[in-house]
Amino acid sequence: MKIVFSIFFLFLFTIVSAQQKNSKFYGIISVNAGIPTGIFSSVYSFTAGANAGVGYSISQQTAFTGTVGYLKFFEKGGGEGISFVPILAGFQYHFIPEVFISLEAGAALPTYAHGGILACAIPAAGYQINRKLSASLNYTGVAQYGLLVGGVNVRLSYTF
Repeated sequence: MKIVFSIFFLFLFTIVSAQQKNSKFYGIISVNAGIPTGIFSSVYSFTAGANAGVGYSISQQTAFTGTVGYLKFFEKGGGEGISFVPILAGFQYHFIPEVFISLEAGAALPTYAHGGILACAIPAAGYQINRKLSASLNYTGVAQYGLLVGGVNVRLSYTF
């Protein structure tokens, strides 16, 4: 967990430093909630999470992103559930100023013992509400035990 917090604070430091030097860099803070899909839907009732990161605009339409977050699957009946810490790199492309697609991929670190490093991917489609706020629908998929598990989420993101 110390590594995750170190990476998170490194992202925040990078955001603050980069914004002072180059306006193409920006910070990202997001929250999401959704429903588990597939085999996870029989055990877990909903998902919730948050992430923070940095983006770099390479044009008015395209940006690269890097994020670190926390995602929890809440067990039906009030059990403990499971959690992951996704560390992702991705891109975002705006077809028109208000509509975009994005793809993030990387590693998901389970917070439970003996989880190992898992592959994670998050494709999304979204709407830019205003210059700072966007909403998107995504699928968060984690490869675990030979299965793709995850959920469909709504994400609200704030950029600064």
